[in-house]
Amino acid sequence: MDGSDGHVGALSGPGWSEEELEELLWLYRADDSTPWNIAVLVLSCAVLILNVFLLGRSIMANRKRKMNSQDEQEMKTKSSSETANNKEDPSSPKDGSSLNVLKETLLSQNQNPEQTMIEWKEKAHVDIALESSEYGV
Repeated sequence: MDGSDGHVGALSGPGWSEEELEELLWLYRADDSTPWNIAVLVLSCAVLILNVFLLGRSIMANRKRKMNSQDEQEMKTKSSSETANNKEDPSSPKDGSSLNVLKETLLSQNQNPEQTMIEWKEKAHVDIALESSEYGV
């Protein structure tokens, strides 16, 4: 529907020029929208594939993090049971690797007794405040 059909001249009325009508016809044209539909379909498929990929990576990262935390807990329980066994039986030979694990565990923990006392006092204060609020005092 271009301006050569004669439709523009038939639609022209007072206040509308032929150039304005041609511009409006071009602006509100009703062409085949297949290219736009295909473009939107391709983009939506690309976004879907990207989201599935990111979801898979996230799931794998969470599994690894969970497995690492479980491994760390197992190592801590093994080292604590080994130290308990060594304390019970002082005549048993001491393993150098278990001593290294124990040293690393002790060095990794914060050994500040003043900070520990402050935390205990704060926790006791909060516990007392919660108990008093439960009884409506």
